[in-house]
Amino acid sequence: MTVMQPEWLEGLKDPAAYLNSPKTIKFQETVTSYLFTADDWLYKIKKTGNEYPTLAVKEAYCREESALSQRFNPDWPLEVLPITDKNGEIKIGGTAGQTIEYALKMEALPDQWQLSQLLVKNEISEKNIVNIATRIAEIHEVSPAKDKDAETGKPEPFRAQCDDMLFQLKRYFEASLTQPILDMIRHPLEKFIDDNKRLFNKRQQKGRIVLGHGAFLPEHIFVKDDVVRFISPQEVQKKLAVLDVANDVSSLTIELARMGKTELMDTFLNQYLEISKDRDLLKMLPVYQTYCALKQGVKTCELKVAQHDEKLGTLAMEFFNLAVRFSREIPRN
Repeated sequence: MTVMQPEWLEGLKDPAAYLNSPKTIKFQETVTSYLFTADDWLYKIKKTGNEYPTLAVKEAYCREESALSQRFNPDWPLEVLPITDKNGEIKIGGTAGQTIEYALKMEALPDQWQLSQLLVKNEISEKNIVNIATRIAEIHEVSPAKDKDAETGKPEPFRAQCDDMLFQLKRYFEASLTQPILDMIRHPLEKFIDDNKRLFNKRQQKGRIVLGHGAFLPEHIFVKDDVVRFISPQEVQKKLAVLDVANDVSSLTIELARMGKTELMDTFLNQYLEISKDRDLLKMLPVYQTYCALKQGVKTCELKVAQHDEKLGTLAMEFFNLAVRFSREIPRN
């Protein structure tokens, strides 16, 4: 079924719709958003759907995403602007007429800064990776989760998330493909959680459960010289972001591992450990790498269904096989 685009989209292709009358406007559409790049600024507008059923919900999510992005990029200007319609005249940041949508306005980042592109082109330097690791460690240092929020890092809540990912895996592939993967992953995960409850609790007490990003993936990282920007994902559920620091670290390392960037992965980990002084991280890392590989596999399966792209099924299986690989590295007591 083809979904009709809203009529107001055409209005945003007119420079008059913007306060700064941009010279160039580029339009892109993703699964969940409409994106307008007007000169040096990007305007992100969420589509109406199950996640954002009303205008009030969209505004709330825009403000939440803005707060998250500013926490990871304190010097990066972002703001939430109304989109108004006055007698058919569409304006971003307008003060007259009816508010019909909200847009998150941010500085437009050049595509060539995106880490995913730099990795494909082999244009990422060791210094870039060191800067990324340093910034992540610094953010984690000032972002400990408090009280109830920190309980997501405890053994049983984490076990429940792993179980959910394993259940989701079974939904997308035949049992003949998934059952061997499930068998190889479940036992080492459960045994580690059962045998290391004191370690989980120790990490909570030491502030290693943080208000994290939840999706430190190459497509969400932009880097140029000493500048590092982390854009937020579409909206990571809190239970997927408020976890052990190993969750954010693992999100990036599994992608580097999948791409065969072993030296960059080692550089990233060594720098993170140097800055964070997290002596127990290496014990937790294979567990979270297994979990993150499962999570990325499930996310890729969801995209495969949404986009009807069979190639994404092959990519999902790469992630599931990575989960098996990392599960073999989980410490056995």
